[in-house]
Amino acid sequence: MGARPEQDALMRMCTETVYADNPFHLLGLPTTATPRQIRRRREDLEGARELGQSAWEEAFHHLLGNRPTPNEEDVEEAFAKLEDPESRLLAEFFWMWPLGEEDPALKALQERHSGAAFDAWERAALGFGRSRPIAQHNLAVAYQMYAIDAETQAIDYEGTIPEDFARTMREYWEKAFLYWEELADNDDFWELFEARMREFDDPRLTGGFIRRLRQEFPVAFDNINLALAVRYVKAGKLSEARRHVDYMRRTMSGLDDVEQNFSALFAPIEKRLNLLVDQYDEKVQEDPLNGKQCFLDLVNQADGFTDLANGLLEDDNSIRLRLLSTIFKACNRCLIAYGNRSKTWAECATLNERLKPFACTKQLQELYVKNSAILHSNVQADEEQNTCWKCKRKISEVGPLHTCEVRMYGNIQPSPLSNFFEPSVTYSKCVVKIPLCRDCWIVWPWEKRAYPEVKRLLAQGWRIGERPTDAEVRSNASAGCLLPLMLMLLVGLIAGCTALA
Repeated sequence: MGARPEQDALMRMCTETVYADNPFHLLGLPTTATPRQIRRRREDLEGARELGQSAWEEAFHHLLGNRPTPNEEDVEEAFAKLEDPESRLLAEFFWMWPLGEEDPALKALQERHSGAAFDAWERAALGFGRSRPIAQHNLAVAYQMYAIDAETQAIDYEGTIPEDFARTMREYWEKAFLYWEELADNDDFWELFEARMREFDDPRLTGGFIRRLRQEFPVAFDNINLALAVRYVKAGKLSEARRHVDYMRRTMSGLDDVEQNFSALFAPIEKRLNLLVDQYDEKVQEDPLNGKQCFLDLVNQADGFTDLANGLLEDDNSIRLRLLSTIFKACNRCLIAYGNRSKTWAECATLNERLKPFACTKQLQELYVKNSAILHSNVQADEEQNTCWKCKRKISEVGPLHTCEVRMYGNIQPSPLSNFFEPSVTYSKCVVKIPLCRDCWIVWPWEKRAYPEVKRLLAQGWRIGERPTDAEVRSNASAGCLLPLMLMLLVGLIAGCTALA
């Protein structure tokens, strides 16, 4: 089942721009604005637009000073949200509500005296009646608004901010969480908001809208910190990203679902990754030499995915494990195909090192170690084939090498057809190739027994030559003929004894 329209709208709104782009903030209107006030504000902005850019900029006085002047498209979108009852209610939910006809705290906030506004609302939050949840709501909104504003400034300055600024920012978060958590499951607050909904007298709005909003708000609320965490990851500030993940796990306990937020964030990433993997698998099947470029493209594009996974998710998180495993296995397939076709083992070994961060399970770590060992062995063998074994000079120094062949035989066994009169054996053969430069080739026969592979085979009983000598044939075949001969003698002896009897 898909998400409901209001749920989608709530999740889209709950980002780091939840307050900066709020239509009431952007247009400079109160949450109690009537259709007439909205119409008048539209006319004022149309007049400012006709007067030029300077008049247009002067028409906006935002609480957040770093909020850029909106363009005409932003303004039209904001007015459209106020015309839709559900969008307007969501915008009101994330903006300050007046305590009465004239709210001194709101006026102080507009004049950038935030301390006076906070003091007034905190006094009201200690009282009783209707003003208490309104004041708590305003404090939750205002503290969170300024905390987010401070976070975005910190990100813009690459996390390098004064300690007192950072301390105030964290204090604002704690206060915002305190008030939001108190409101999230507060019947008086939600009844107040439902009463506001009924003032619209719009058939499109029902009590079900408020019930669903109350249920879904804690999950959407976490999305604000998730959005900031993602921005910190992209800025390379993983400790700050994890601070926001910690906020998500600490707040709205029992009401939210942090894993749902992570799933929503990573679902499109996993989908995109799987599409890329399918495309690269197809390219490699068409031509294994495409494996190198597909490997590099996938690893480079995966960097952004893995930064998010490592920055936001715990090591044993199933989403992280699934994401990294998919990347590792796909890249490994590309590398195997490319290596087997190109035989460029040193290059493949270097590429393989880039897979180590993706080996997130014991099985993949063991596979990485195994592949590294195979590639190292292949590199070593390749190096030996391109280096004179005796003087250790490379092809680039001495020119083409001579491949000197040493023929060997071993594993001599009596042949099934062997007999005492016609001994025969079976044996294995191999050719050991020794790379030598022209200068060393002249003396290579005297050195062949010292060549590692020849030396290893000699130690196992192999011999140098094309085939076993006659003496070796007789010696090895006689062992196979001895038992049949003894049996023949025994049978003859028994037959003689029977005749004598």
